[in-house]
Amino acid sequence: MHIGLIPAVRFEESSQRAIPVIGLYYLASYLEEYGQDIRVTVYKKPEEILEDKPDLAGISSVTENMNIAVSWAEEIKNKLNIPLVLGGNHISALPHTLPQPFDVGVIGEGEETFLQLVNLLQKESQWYRKLKKIQGICFRDRDTGEVVKNTARALIHPITKIPFPRREPSVWGGFHYCFSSRGCPYHCTFCSPTKIWKCYRPFPADYVAEELSQIFRYFNPFYIHFFDDLFIGDRERVKKLRHLINAYGLNRRCNFGGHIRADLMDDELCRDLRGMNFTSGSFGAESGSDKILKFLKTGSTSVEMNQNAIDICYRNGIQLNLSFIIGTPGETEEDIKKTMDFIELNKGKLMGMEVFILLPYPGTPIWTLAKRKGAVSDNMNWDLFRTKAFFSEIDEDMDFVYINDAMDRKTFGKYIKVFKEIDGELNRNNLKIYETIEKTIPPGTKKGNSLPPQ
Repeated sequence: MHIGLIPAVRFEESSQRAIPVIGLYYLASYLEEYGQDIRVTVYKKPEEILEDKPDLAGISSVTENMNIAVSWAEEIKNKLNIPLVLGGNHISALPHTLPQPFDVGVIGEGEETFLQLVNLLQKESQWYRKLKKIQGICFRDRDTGEVVKNTARALIHPITKIPFPRREPSVWGGFHYCFSSRGCPYHCTFCSPTKIWKCYRPFPADYVAEELSQIFRYFNPFYIHFFDDLFIGDRERVKKLRHLINAYGLNRRCNFGGHIRADLMDDELCRDLRGMNFTSGSFGAESGSDKILKFLKTGSTSVEMNQNAIDICYRNGIQLNLSFIIGTPGETEEDIKKTMDFIELNKGKLMGMEVFILLPYPGTPIWTLAKRKGAVSDNMNWDLFRTKAFFSEIDEDMDFVYINDAMDRKTFGKYIKVFKEIDGELNRNNLKIYETIEKTIPPGTKKGNSLPPQ
């Protein structure tokens, strides 16, 4: 059985083109490891699916790209009439909204669920009549037209059962992303991935070290970014990973980076990170106002903690990229000016920053609040969730969901202009990062030509 997978991305935005949707490569390796007579191709454009005509197509999408996913699904269904599966954060948060072109939606962690679905399609000509037996999916009943949500599926255990994601020369160059864990132990009010992962599950240090070793076996990366929601959630694992990376000699071959948290940082942890050549970190400072931080991060951090983390990383030689959020409910001009003052105080210690307008993603407490306000609905124009790679590209007149009653939209637009200037000043050296990543990918490699797993 030939399965075609594709991420719904906006090709005109370099940030989306340059960052592979690693989840699809985990699916590919899992299906080919545990399934039978299965061949998986991960595509970049829907035209490739129409040309190759796989037996089944799967599309992964986040909320801001759902309109693209539906458009592609309609075209594929009309021209090929093959089963279509939707996965990703959005459908996991809103399974009852499965769009019409899709036959099935995969909710949450997808590998085992998708494999069971593929096995059903391989064995049964009328597979759609037996979908109720598969945990972790939603589907449209062909008799009633209603969307049915099945019971949830337990997370894969042990996590080491999951093989390394497939890595293709046409996708990966000198800049690699690696997941060393799934989930996050925190519950920020704006964060949607927790809807999929449910809890924090780190891969063991020896598993991660072996995956890194495999990357070096077939590539020559200059940088590897741990794309975890939180890389440092298990301090003892960081220590073990440092030891293994050094034992393999990988610390002498490239730099590492990843997502950290302000409330966990101290000098000892920094020394362990620097010992494995971890040179760049990022965390969500979010605001210079403790009032806003308490709302966004449920009291787990403070402005003082953020400042302490910046100072610790700076003196230990870890370059920082911070993210900030504006437009939080209850945020006044005084609050937003505190954020500006915080950035001004620290800009000499930062490698860069990102600014985001708070968007109420489905499945989050912010979504529930926005729904009560009537600002969002289960079936709305998902383009209102579109964001840009860099804040400096955002137009203050752009139509987006805005839920802060404490500041009128016109005043907020004034601060968008201010933050665009700040963002541009701090990111002069970083604006080409995604284009740089793309240039490291070898051109002309045939799609689907993957490297052997070992």
